[in-house]
Amino acid sequence: NQLGFQHAADAIAAFEIARIEHLNSPFDRYVAGDNAALTDAQKRGGQIFYGRGRCAACHRGGLLSDLAFHNIASPQVGPGKGAEAPLDFGRGRETGQPGDRFRFRTPTLRNVALTGPWMHSGSYTSLQAVVRHYINPAQALNNYNPNQLQPQFQSQVHVQDQLNAGVLNTIDPVLATPIQLNNGDVNDLVDFLGALTDDTSTNLNGLAPASVPSGLPVD
Repeated sequence: NQLGFQHAADAIAAFEIARIEHLNSPFDRYVAGDNAALTDAQKRGGQIFYGRGRCAACHRGGLLSDLAFHNIASPQVGPGKGAEAPLDFGRGRETGQPGDRFRFRTPTLRNVALTGPWMHSGSYTSLQAVVRHYINPAQALNNYNPNQLQPQFQSQVHVQDQLNAGVLNTIDPVLATPIQLNNGDVNDLVDFLGALTDDTSTNLNGLAPASVPSGLPVD
């Protein structure tokens, strides 16, 4: 039998599960029964996350993702693909359905504090800004300031009335009305997101094997 791409994909997935999966965050320890694993601020943030913040509507389960596609009115940085460029239709480009335009897959929130810049196009450079976007996505989209990006990316932001109107036409229903959060709530939510980080994620020493079956040198 010939080896195909699917075999390589399975092998890489097995390696990632065995060596790179990090599931010992303060949040995991708290869920396992360690009540001291989270700070008071993180506990308050968790209550908001699973309650009035509506975060768990999409970020749920072990991966903290429903793996579905949603339009959260995220600002677009960079061009789209195909005939609709410079617009980025996201899932809509694959399905051809107008209702799927500007939908993107929900990412996992595990180790999210380490994965910036955030949103599918890297439009936000702090978790504070991300959380504030969700309070009122329409307002955040229309008032987006690209100055937070590195200079070479600031001119690649597509923020104009026509694009924004199209995005807001298919915004996810869970975000159709503003979320009531004050500054303290935002800070608590950001603290909770930090509790999703497994500290071992920042130390990948020892992952490279001493040798590989091919005999090729390991850099």
